[in-house]
Amino acid sequence: YKRQALGSLAGCDFKVKQALLNASEFHQPIPAPAPGDWLEDHSEDGQTFDQYKGGKWNLVDKKKNVLYILPLQKMEENFLTACQQFCTAFFYGMEVKLHHGVQLSKLKIESRINPGTEKIQYKASNILQKAKKHLPSDAYAMICILHDDLYPRDEWNYVFGLADLSGRTGVFSFARYNPIFFGEKEPENLEQIILYRACKVMSHELGHMFGLKHCVFYSCAMNGSNHMEEASTRPLYECPVCLRKLQLAIGFNIVERYKALQIVCSSFGNSFGEDAKWYQLRVADIEKSLSKIKKVKTVSYTHLRAHETSLHLVCRLLL
Repeated sequence: YKRQALGSLAGCDFKVKQALLNASEFHQPIPAPAPGDWLEDHSEDGQTFDQYKGGKWNLVDKKKNVLYILPLQKMEENFLTACQQFCTAFFYGMEVKLHHGVQLSKLKIESRINPGTEKIQYKASNILQKAKKHLPSDAYAMICILHDDLYPRDEWNYVFGLADLSGRTGVFSFARYNPIFFGEKEPENLEQIILYRACKVMSHELGHMFGLKHCVFYSCAMNGSNHMEEASTRPLYECPVCLRKLQLAIGFNIVERYKALQIVCSSFGNSFGEDAKWYQLRVADIEKSLSKIKKVKTVSYTHLRAHETSLHLVCRLLL
C-alpha cells in the first residue's frame, strides 16, 4: 500500500531514489485514529504520487516563484524572520519574502465570539477570499498569519489553518498553540513553543498550495489534525510519498534541502532539536548509500582480456 503510493522508481534520478528508500527506518506508520482524531471524523483515501503527478496544480515558473508570508496583525520581527528562514529551507529553491502593509482591521473580515472560549474568531474562508486581492504578481502562494482564533464555516468550532489551492492563498493562527489561550500558566519557553507549532502549521498549509493533500500513509507533516494533542504528534518533515511530490513541484536537491533544514532547526534549538537530529541522520544515511554506489566501478574490456586464457581467445575469435 505504501510502496504503491510512492509510485515506480524506474527512471527516477538515482539521488532522488536513494532519498526515498529506507522509509521504514526513518518514517513511522500513521497511528490508528482515536476518537476525535482527524481520520476518525474525516474519510480520506490519501493521494498517491501518480495521482499527484497526473493532477492539476499550480506550476512554479519564472514569473511566479516567490512564497509570501503576510502578518495580518502586529508581530515581532524576529518571529517573522524565523518563519521566513524555516520556509526558505522547507521549500528549498523557492524565494520567501515577508509581505507587510495589509492589516486585518482593513479587510473587514466576518467574525464571531466562540461560545466555548468566549474569544473572538475570524472566518478563515473570508480571509482567503479578500487576501488574494493583495497577492503580489510574482507570488506562487501567500500565507497569512494572525494571533486570533479562526473558524472555516459556521458549523465548525475552529480550525488551525486553511488553504485555497486555486486562489494560492492560505491562513493560519497560532492562537491555540499558545497555552495562555486556554488559561494555562505562561511557560518559560513560550516563544519557542509558538515558533515550533507555527512552523508546523505554516509548512502544512503551504504544502496544500503546492497541491499536496492530507497524508494517510505515514506519520507526516501533511497529516490532518483535529486537535492540539494530535497536532503535537506530527513530525516536522514529510514522508517519502509527500517528499517526492514536493520535489517534483520545486525540483530541489533533496540532500541539500535536508542539510538546510538541519542547519535551521539546529540554530533554533530546544523544540527543534529532535527534528534537527532526524535531518542529520537522514543526510548521513543518504550520503552513505550514494558513496557505496560511487565505489562500484565498471570492469573494463581491457581488464577482462588481460585475464583471458587461450581457450577464451579461441571462443572470442569464433564469435
